[in-house]
Amino acid sequence: MAKSKKIPFDEVVEYGPLRFARVGRLTVSENRMSEEEFAKFQEQLASNHPKHVEKINALALEIRTLISKYNPLHLLDCTYQHFYMAHAGKESEPELGMDENMTLRALEYIQSVIASTQIPTEDRIELTQELWGEVFEKIGELYNSILIGYFSSHTAYKRQEGKIQNDAIEKLFVFLQMNWLMVRSNRHHYNEIN
Repeated sequence: MAKSKKIPFDEVVEYGPLRFARVGRLTVSENRMSEEEFAKFQEQLASNHPKHVEKINALALEIRTLISKYNPLHLLDCTYQHFYMAHAGKESEPELGMDENMTLRALEYIQSVIASTQIPTEDRIELTQELWGEVFEKIGELYNSILIGYFSSHTAYKRQEGKIQNDAIEKLFVFLQMNWLMVRSNRHHYNEIN
């Protein structure tokens, strides 16, 4: 029987109970929580769930209020210009940074808010780059609140309430929601190469 050779890691990073190790281009992660630590962590996530929901709802309302102050066509035009400039000349998704990717999310979110909100035609504020940046920042904060805190706290909350019968179905549910939130249509960079 061949003896397996232990390969030393090129780099190891530990963050609390999480450990990440890299060998060449491969990365390995390990969660070293004990069962007691995991149960306490799940309890903390579940207790924070109402706060996450409240924050998300408050951000959505704040964004809707901000968007309703501006001329919708000017806001969409400005957002599309930011989107276009962020994606121009990029041939693959890895070339895009977080803010560049968020321009597409902002464009979609602004469209959905405009479509679902009765926007007054008078007393509009002239849109400036600074004001657009405020809307963009709030939309980014909303997406991050959903991606980073909501899914884990919601699952922990449902588990605490006894509403999860099958972990595999719950994992699929979260996976599908995250994909619905972050993956968009048939738009691929390789389709745009001249």
